[in-house]
Parts: sequence; structure tokens; C-alpha cells
Amino acid sequence: MEPSDLKDELRREVRGAIGLMTGEAKGAASDQICGLLTASAWVREAGCLMVFEALGDEPDLTALASAALSGGKTVCYPRIDWERRVLSPIAVETHAYPRAAFRHGVQEPTEGREVAPEELDLVIVPGVAFDARGARLGRGGGYYDRFLGELLEKVEIRVGRRAHAVGVCFDCQRVERVVMEAHDVCVDAVVTEKGVFHGLE
Repeated sequence: MEPSDLKDELRREVRGAIGLMTGEAKGAASDQICGLLTASAWVREAGCLMVFEALGDEPDLTALASAALSGGKTVCYPRIDWERRVLSPIAVETHAYPRAAFRHGVQEPTEGREVAPEELDLVIVPGVAFDARGARLGRGGGYYDRFLGELLEKVEIRVGRRAHAVGVCFDCQRVERVVMEAHDVCVDAVVTEKGVFHGLE
């Protein structure tokens, strides 16, 4: 079976598992995830971080963003150039930032300062599935893989430090193995409602 077929099969399996979660369970899990992240050294030490606006099958990071903003941190949300397939971090002043849904129901900032990748200390990364290595299965567009490839490789050379990439998901999205291809990028760790799991077994 081709890697793309294996990935599609895993997406179907994981989405089936998420579909069994109630809204109440997702909310409780999201609160646990935000609490773990807020207490983590990654967030405490980050001056600038990027989170994401959750779709219905993703953890809601509102509490994390609000806590970071209250703590004086720069919080960014991704804006996507769908034609060029490029993701850009946009700084917001409040979680109630001006936004609009463009493609696929993804909420994006409609205004705000674009932040250079080298300003980011931490990127919170969504995913359909993660494994113990930190390997990530996305939705298939490659936006985060391209963005993280730039961030984790070129930024380190440019500014002499490495930003952290931390995946978040519900615990039912942790799987035994994610098929990796050349363009796929691992995260440093994965946070679910069950705890923090460091990448690279």
C-alpha cells in the first residue's frame, strides 16, 4: 500500500475515534491540555508563541491563548495563503481578534502584524495523529510541514537558537506508528489530556 493510502486509512480510523467523544469530553480534555501547556517550561519561557483556532475535531486552545496574552506574551494565529500554500503567523492583541472563515472552515485573523518566523519561540501544532517519535499526520495539505521545516532548520542557522514545536491532540489520536515521508516533520513532544509525551523514542 502506498504511503498516501496508509495515511488516508489512518485518518479515517482516528476520525472515527474522535467521533465517539462527546462535546463535554472534548471540552474537559481541552481544559486539561491547556492546563498542562500553560504550566510547561515551553510556554513559561516563550516570549512569542503560535497557537491555532480549533476545528471541531481539535482541542480548543482558548484558555492557553488567554493566559499567554494576560502574561504579556505575543500570541499568534496562522493565516494561510491558500494559493501559495504558505502559512504565516499573525500577532493578535486578544483572543477575540477580528477573524473570518475562508477555506475548509478554518478561522484566520483578518488583521494584525505578521511575525517573522525567527521571532517565534514555540509553535503549538495540530494534527490528526501523532506517534511516540513525534511523527505527525496532518490533514494532507502540508502547510505545517513546510512551515516547521523553515522554522526548525533555517531559523536555527539564522539566529542561533531553535524554536520548539509541540503537538496537541486528544489522547485517542496517539497511535503506534505514523507513516513518514521525506517532507514530513516531527514535533518535539505531544500533549494530550493524559499528559506530556516527549518525541523521539
